[in-house]
Amino acid sequence: MVKVYDVCNKPNIKFDIDKKYVYVTTSITYIPEGFTQLVGNNKSYEFIEAVKLGKNVIISQKMLCNLPKESIKYLHDYNLIIDCIILPFTVLHVSRKDIDVLNDAKYISLSNNTIKWEKQPYNGSFNSLYKEALHKKVSAVGNVAAISQPHEYVFTSFMNVSIYTFMFKGQLLQYYFDLNNIKYELVKAEPINLKNIHLLDDYKLNNIGKNRTALSKTWMKRTNLEGLKLHTQNFIRNKIKKLSNGKYNNLDCTWTTYSDYFDELKGKGYTKLYKNLFTEKYTDSHGIVYDANMFINSVIKLYLDINGVDTNNDDFATSMLFRFIYTCNTDDLYLYLPSKRMRNLFNAYVSKNS
Repeated sequence: MVKVYDVCNKPNIKFDIDKKYVYVTTSITYIPEGFTQLVGNNKSYEFIEAVKLGKNVIISQKMLCNLPKESIKYLHDYNLIIDCIILPFTVLHVSRKDIDVLNDAKYISLSNNTIKWEKQPYNGSFNSLYKEALHKKVSAVGNVAAISQPHEYVFTSFMNVSIYTFMFKGQLLQYYFDLNNIKYELVKAEPINLKNIHLLDDYKLNNIGKNRTALSKTWMKRTNLEGLKLHTQNFIRNKIKKLSNGKYNNLDCTWTTYSDYFDELKGKGYTKLYKNLFTEKYTDSHGIVYDANMFINSVIKLYLDINGVDTNNDDFATSMLFRFIYTCNTDDLYLYLPSKRMRNLFNAYVSKNS
């Protein structure tokens, strides 16, 4: 049974001494008592050996997605606990022409666009594809890419699965479950008071994001980001203090963007205040600069759409935004959303849930 707990605050997870667990977390900075961490070069082997012996194991979401098939028979009396976001789909930039060449050379077999690697070991130009195909399902998508995803057994081999998240609707993991017909029970949280989250209303700072795709990854790639950097600096150095009537300053802020554009947007006095877009780490921040406008990756969306999964970019963006917001102090929070689309989604959610 998969249970998804739609909680808003960091859960207080308790482990029963008479049960066995695989615990998945974003960054392994805290290891619960009695848990084994995988530290060697061959983590798949280590994992198998640990669950053979019935040990409790703490792993990353990347390790979960690459769970070795040989471990399945040891997991049926284990409980899987996940308290981080799972990103189940990986885009592999390999053309259909290359896939056909590999198929003709018998390195892979291809059936209904599903790729299975046949010749092992391999060390060549398609090493990324080879490594993904070892422990994951890989599918060709159109003529320009392939998609990898975990096998269903990653979530169906355990006695119980508990996922702690926020706004599961619209997450890629929800779409993965829908795609693979994995049944889950959604346990909703109590409504959260949103009246103490204050959205910046400033024409000069907001005008940069007036177009629907502004601050998307594609927009970032094509745009000189100096203006966005100056606006980010302005909010952190000046606006937060003014908006909060002097209660907070730059040290009370956090900011985020796509990791590819961190270097272009970082600046003196706030670089170290950065938090990854997909983090689950809570801080007592009272100010947020959210330099992003989230869309489902176009290759992932195409793959899901052609396989009959009902996707929604606005649900995805809203889920990602509020997941980040709830890693900060929502009792008194000041928010700068340069993207007009993200501001509209924020306002729509608040209006619906207040």
